Amino acid sequence: MNDANRPSLARRAIAVVIATIAGVAVVLLLLWATDSLTGPSPLDGSSSRLPLPFSFPFGLVVGTFIGIPLCLLIGMPLWQVALLLGWHRRHEAASCGAASGLAIAVLLPLWLGMPSPAARWDYAVLFIGSFVIAGVCAGLVAHHIAYSDRP
Repeated sequence: MNDANRPSLARRAIAVVIATIAGVAVVLLLLWATDSLTGPSPLDGSSSRLPLPFSFPFGLVVGTFIGIPLCLLIGMPLWQVALLLGWHRRHEAASCGAASGLAIAVLLPLWLGMPSPAARWDYAVLFIGSFVIAGVCAGLVAHHIAYSDRP
């Protein structure tokens, strides 16, 4: 890919921010959907959640404010490395998104001072899996925004 077809830094940053919002929404939906499978959360010990219409908007706002700095810190350098390696296809964006999701799933409990999701293996698999799936979705969203021909 030549330099003329590379997305600008501003377009990449906007793509990462919008992809963060999409990724937070995916994580919220997946964790809400799997809550009935895992029982009480090892993170906060609660066994019942608010209904989705009440908890989703709050979680989306709070999660986005937490996720944007984290995704910019991880996503922008990773995108620069991908550009240097010549990675610009959708499946490569999905792979980078999955790597970002995995990194965030590991770093988020440490950054927020939460108990480790590894306290229970079933919750750890769902927690990390949710972030990896959200990362794939976010990578595809960021790729679409950055490389689409629309102004």
